This record gives sequence, C-alpha cells and structure tokens, in this order.
Amino acid sequence: MLVYFVRHGETTHNLARKKQHAHTQLTELGQKQAQVVAARLKSLPIEAVYTSHYDRAVSTAEAISQTLNLPQPTILENLHE
Repeated sequence: MLVYFVRHGETTHNLARKKQHAHTQLTELGQKQAQVVAARLKSLPIEAVYTSHYDRAVSTAEAISQTLNLPQPTILENLHE
C-alpha cells in the first residue's frame, strides 16, 4: 500500500504567520493550490482520501476527492499535529 501525504493549501494565518486553529479557511490561492495538487494526483492509483477535521485540510481533501471522482474524504479525528 502506498500512502501520499498532502499539506493543505494556503490560509490567511499562513500569510500572517499566526498559529492556526481548527477553523482556519483556505485563501483563494489555497483553493487553487488544492486544485493543482488534485490534478497532479489524478494519474496515481488513489482509492481513498483521509483528512483531519481541520477546515483547511477538509477543503483540500474535498478538492482532491472531487477531482479523482472518489467518495467524500474520511475524516479522522486523531489525524492532526
């Protein structure tokens, strides 16, 4: 089994160099970055997407799942820093 790790796209807290909380959202650029990484993953044999419960991670994972025509990402509550 291969596992690919993807970091979430840019957030406003990234730009301000602030510590992020669970509800930090992606910026417009962060949303575009999620689409770019999803396109790069399209040629790989990915069967499922898992994510933390953080909003920024969920948004990134949803972009990947949609692009790869996979079910919604599975949220793993213990998957975080």
